[in-house]
Amino acid sequence: MSKKSFNPRQLRPADLLRIVNAVDLPNADSLTEFQLRRHRNRAGYSISDPANPQTVDLFRYAAWLTLEYAKPKSGPLSYEEQKARKAERAAEQVRSAQDIGEIPAVVDPDRKARCIASFRAFCETYFAEVFYLPWSADHRTVISKIEKAVRTGGLFAMAMPRGSGKALALDTPLATPSGWTTMGDVKVGDTLFDEQGRMCRVTHATEVMHDHPCYRVRFSDGEEIVCDAEHLWTVNDRYSRKNPLTLTTEYMADRVDLPNKRGRSEKRYRIPLAKPLQVFNENLLIDPYALGVWLGDGTCRRASVSLAQWDAKEICDQIRWSGEMLRNLVVDEESHTCTGWMTRTYRNKTSFQGRLRQLNLLQNKHIPAMYLRAGHEQRLDLLQGIMDTDGHVSKKGACEIIIKYSKLADGFGELLSTLGIKYGRGVKYVQLNGKRLGPYYRFHFTVHKNIEVFRLKRKQERLRPVPKTCPLSASRRIVSITPTESVPVRCIQVDSPSHLYLAGRKMVPTHNTVLCQTAVLWAALIGASPFICLVAASAERARDLLENIKIWLETNPLLHEDFPEVTYPIRCLERITNRQKGQKYKGEPTRIDWSSDRVVLPVIDGSLSSGIVISSSGMKGSDIRGQNYARADGQVVRPQLVLVDDPQTTESAWSPSQSQRREAILAGDVLGMAGPGKKIAGLMACTVIRPGDMADNILDRDKHPEWQGERTKMVYAFPAPETDKLWAKYSEIRADSLRNDGDGSQATDFYRSNREAMDTGSIVAWPQRYNEDELSALQHAMNLRLRDEAAFFAEYQNEPIIESIGEEMLTSDAIAAKTNGHPQSIIPLACNHLTMFIDVQQKVLFWMLCGWEENFTGYIIDYGTWPEQKRAYYTLRDIRSTISRAAPGAGLEGQIYAGLDKLTAEKLSLPYRRDDGAEMRIDRCLIDANWGQSTDVVYQFCRQSQHAGLLLPSHGRYVGASSIPFSEYKRKRGDRVGLHWRIPNTVGKRQVGHALIDTNYWKTFVHARLSVAMGDPSCLSLFGRDDKAHRMLADHLTSEYRIKSMAQGRTVDEWKLRATRPDNHWLDCLVGCAVGASIQGVSLPGVESRSVQSRPRMKLSDLQQRR
Repeated sequence: MSKKSFNPRQLRPADLLRIVNAVDLPNADSLTEFQLRRHRNRAGYSISDPANPQTVDLFRYAAWLTLEYAKPKSGPLSYEEQKARKAERAAEQVRSAQDIGEIPAVVDPDRKARCIASFRAFCETYFAEVFYLPWSADHRTVISKIEKAVRTGGLFAMAMPRGSGKALALDTPLATPSGWTTMGDVKVGDTLFDEQGRMCRVTHATEVMHDHPCYRVRFSDGEEIVCDAEHLWTVNDRYSRKNPLTLTTEYMADRVDLPNKRGRSEKRYRIPLAKPLQVFNENLLIDPYALGVWLGDGTCRRASVSLAQWDAKEICDQIRWSGEMLRNLVVDEESHTCTGWMTRTYRNKTSFQGRLRQLNLLQNKHIPAMYLRAGHEQRLDLLQGIMDTDGHVSKKGACEIIIKYSKLADGFGELLSTLGIKYGRGVKYVQLNGKRLGPYYRFHFTVHKNIEVFRLKRKQERLRPVPKTCPLSASRRIVSITPTESVPVRCIQVDSPSHLYLAGRKMVPTHNTVLCQTAVLWAALIGASPFICLVAASAERARDLLENIKIWLETNPLLHEDFPEVTYPIRCLERITNRQKGQKYKGEPTRIDWSSDRVVLPVIDGSLSSGIVISSSGMKGSDIRGQNYARADGQVVRPQLVLVDDPQTTESAWSPSQSQRREAILAGDVLGMAGPGKKIAGLMACTVIRPGDMADNILDRDKHPEWQGERTKMVYAFPAPETDKLWAKYSEIRADSLRNDGDGSQATDFYRSNREAMDTGSIVAWPQRYNEDELSALQHAMNLRLRDEAAFFAEYQNEPIIESIGEEMLTSDAIAAKTNGHPQSIIPLACNHLTMFIDVQQKVLFWMLCGWEENFTGYIIDYGTWPEQKRAYYTLRDIRSTISRAAPGAGLEGQIYAGLDKLTAEKLSLPYRRDDGAEMRIDRCLIDANWGQSTDVVYQFCRQSQHAGLLLPSHGRYVGASSIPFSEYKRKRGDRVGLHWRIPNTVGKRQVGHALIDTNYWKTFVHARLSVAMGDPSCLSLFGRDDKAHRMLADHLTSEYRIKSMAQGRTVDEWKLRATRPDNHWLDCLVGCAVGASIQGVSLPGVESRSVQSRPRMKLSDLQQRR
């Protein structure tokens, strides 16, 4: 530094460090940049020059350090001192909130009185952004019944067309198992992902909504999402002790920044990262790790790869394990590289370069779509290949990679998102020989040792262990929420347990629709009932409903103007739990309670809602029964008004047993909440998913007249039959326009020209409900019907379409009732064969044991899961005890192998007793080898197990009308062919026989056996006498329906999963047991079996004598 520029009163921080550290003092450490920054934060402007606050005054800084050094240093506090200090801070917080002061006056008493008297006025005044269209006649009828139920009591159930919700912009990307869709294109029935990475189905979708206030939400990793003001987010609030919270965009907009004592702003809200996507493994042309190596260090034009010399051997070994090989290695000592050609180990397969050409990767480096939606292990292998060759990890565990190709960079970012890794992305340019090169895309992210993003040991060892506290890499911060120009938005609802789905390219978890609870809020504010209970399909869902009401009370400005006696004490809490304990008004405690599952409104003299209780509960009898609250006056109150919001899930609706159970809860536990001898008022908003489900029965006034069910429709009368040709032409024009990237305006022009004729005979419930680009509510309804007819009739007409399920299909009740009285695991006397089947799933193994007579009379002797669940009803999604306990710490393949080993050891070694006292053992056990990556594991287990002689891997084949039937299969030498099954002669690497099964035929076969009357030959029955014990089994056996299909002159039964895709695993088990019996020689009289007969053994001496 020159003498001219040296001014000790105005030093830059870097100059100050240089000067201070230049002085050689004994026993003194150097001043670091971090220490200086900390000192400046603590001292503030007191050590800066007033004329230039960015500089440091050396003399002031020295004086400040002297004073800091001279301060008396207190020793560490004892445990009791720390405890006392903490208690003092808590008491101070309580004291600060005790006196809330004067409650503001009501701004508009007339408006308040009008809204108290009329529920319709309440909705129109305080929620104008939701109820912005004129009311229809159906709405007015429903409103009058709500007012009657709230004021005078009674029960009322309603099913109305879907309305407004919490929405995202139409161009918001949504992740699907096959790639991407947008909020504008998604429809009911589509599959998305929830925050746990599990697949979930879209159950409802609104029409496009306009003129909603919108916000742009920006996250710390660069992702941006546009949503409306009422959209819900599940976040962790740094200012709250109870997390997570569900908040609206509008509520968070002014609270994003959280100032601290140092004067710097910190971000208040965090959203946890989504878990890795859970999808099945794919059959890929190139092993993911080998492809990753080529994408990282391969030549764009051909299959050559250049590796770092010190990593070449280890990477070559990893490539060889994947079935590929790096040949013709050439080492360049000058550049320290090792170059070779990628090829396959087996010469008779397609070359590596040929497969690159098939994937369109030559001169077009990118990650193919099938790899981005492959199984979790396959996606991780791909990432490892890229990072081993082209990635870098610092000593602190920070990972970085620079990618040249933009298309490859986009795919790499998506790959990280599908694995649940948060990343940052930047663009850089390089100056080389006077030229500006680029752009190059730089990715940086942080992972820990629990995620193996490297296979190279030297890189993996640099990753740090998982911290004990939640790492910052496990969540993303909300950086800003800014108002933006209103855009068209849309809302969807999914069947995820958490009601979350992933939105945006970086897969941000976001909420779906929450149904309106305005009636409950109105009932509480007018004091209609001292105790109100919210009931939903699950406890989590009920808490979400209660959270909505809490948000309205905290944030709605008009409610604050007219009901300050309720909202002002709530706002004084500022969501700090300790403040509610000692809050007082005029010296009297308000006794407010603001928890996640219960709200007690403040006790204020003169307030209609003083001490009103609102609680939440799931559809569980033990949670609903016994709810009460002891008030300060000694009175114990019980619920007198209940709101039931969509009490059934999609899965429960398709399960007759669950529907009956929930219907019984509504008829018993819910109606008895008020206590003995007292009536309860109730409102229920529901959706009919299938005919005969719980909602359909509750709305039926003949079955449940007390609920006064009301069904409304969007269209009460469709256009007359003579208009069918015009509407068919309209449909054709609209479809052609949309296929050619149009907006459907040509169809609107056609409707405009023929509107009078096309509207003939139609009656629409809500004439004002249509979009700006449509001419009428009828056109809007017909567009919804053309988009998805099944969804239209279910959501908007409350008349779900019954799928054609073929003739004489059994119901689950009929199957569950077909019991034979035999004890469980005891074999009937006439049985000669025992067969078993194991269905392999990622979480659990389903199994079934059946006994058979020679004429295919069958008995289901036992069935279950491994591990055992010990619950009466469960689904694969909510399995609690999984096969991971079979081999803790092992991968998925190891867990499946260990589970199969333990299950077969339990069942195949066990002798079973027959009625006559004879002992029998299992003759044949088939194992499903179709599930994802379990195929090789199943083959390995069947080859190595001690029961290898009984085990047989099996593969189901979907043989439709256009397929070659098994009966026309040309048998090859060594093949074994039977009744729509065959066991090919296997020669090769697996060297274990396997069975191929025509699943369509055998599902029809077992259903035909179930249809045979008890006692007749070839009947199939269940053990025991209690039909309720087999409800879940019956749901599995009826999870599919058959349809007749014709092609190439043949008619066959094709079996399809029902719309909700319930579990069908025991159906597969029953089919496998029947096939096993056929393999063992069991045959149905009158049905030809092409099973190969065993030949008599011949002696060599006999052959010689014949000569």
